[in-house]
This record gives sequence, C-alpha cells and structure tokens, in this order.
Amino acid sequence: VGAAVGGQVHELRDYGVVCDLDDHEDLVGLVANHQSKGELTPGQKVAGRVLDVSKADGILDLTLKAPLCKHPKRAAKEAAALEVGSRVEAAVVELVKDN
Repeated sequence: VGAAVGGQVHELRDYGVVCDLDDHEDLVGLVANHQSKGELTPGQKVAGRVLDVSKADGILDLTLKAPLCKHPKRAAKEAAALEVGSRVEAAVVELVKDN
C-alpha cells in the first residue's frame, strides 16, 4: 500500500478503469471512477499509487489523483529528517469497501 505503480489502461468499465500493470503481469489494477483523473482511453499509460491489495483476487486498488501521486521524494526527505521519538501530525485513513 502506497507504492508507485505504472501501467496501461486495459478497458473502461461502469465501475472504473481496469489497468495492466508494467511490473506485475499476475495482478490487475483497478481505478474506481472517483480515483481517476479526467478522460482515460484504452492503451493510455498511467501512473498511480496502491490504495489496497486483494491478494486472493489479484487486484490492486489504485488512485491516479495528483495529490496522492506526487512528491514522493519530498516526503522521503522529510521522513529521513525526523529523529526517533519526534512527534508528527498525521491522519489515519481506513479504506472501507462495499461488497
């Protein structure tokens, strides 16, 4: 969860976008409609972040939203500058799926 992934749009469905992943041929990326950006077309290259993993189904839930996909280097630099025991403000987010 949180890893950057790249791939191509495989097909557009009512519930979202199905993607073939560059480095994970055994998995499928799924971008829910509310997690995509603009109009996507089959074959289009995409880059996103993993929100959730369903190993049993072989599905990675992805986001393509810019605020969640940009600035990983800046975040890594900020994290590296922290000292053990530092207090930080953070939000805890839980992803709840409707079955």
